Amino acid sequence: MKESKINLLEQQRQSIITEAVTKGLNPNVKMKDSGVEWIGEVPELWEVSKLKNLFILQRGHDLTHEEFNEGEIPVYASNGIMGYHNTITTKGPNVTVGRSGSVGKVNYVETDFWAHNTCIYVKDNKKMI
Repeated sequence: MKESKINLLEQQRQSIITEAVTKGLNPNVKMKDSGVEWIGEVPELWEVSKLKNLFILQRGHDLTHEEFNEGEIPVYASNGIMGYHNTITTKGPNVTVGRSGSVGKVNYVETDFWAHNTCIYVKDNKKMI
């Protein structure tokens, strides 16, 4: 009985999330088939695309502790800011994700920064954007 209630609540939760993401503030928005079975319908004005067509995940740049300096540019590693430098490698705003150490840790960076080799960052795919 308890398992059944949990299952129903999980289904309701997923339904609410799907409704909020696809229809947002307009419950009467026209929908179309996405062409992807597991996605289902999406708003008519949406364009469905593979993520690889929108952005590239780029590995950060090597920087040894000896190469750190008193610059004002934050160096973002897998767990956030690990120091400063005077060179920008990546334009903000951007997102980093830890690839070693704190694997999977996500940082939203508003300013220009140095992306350290322990993280990956989002690089626009200029062909699509």
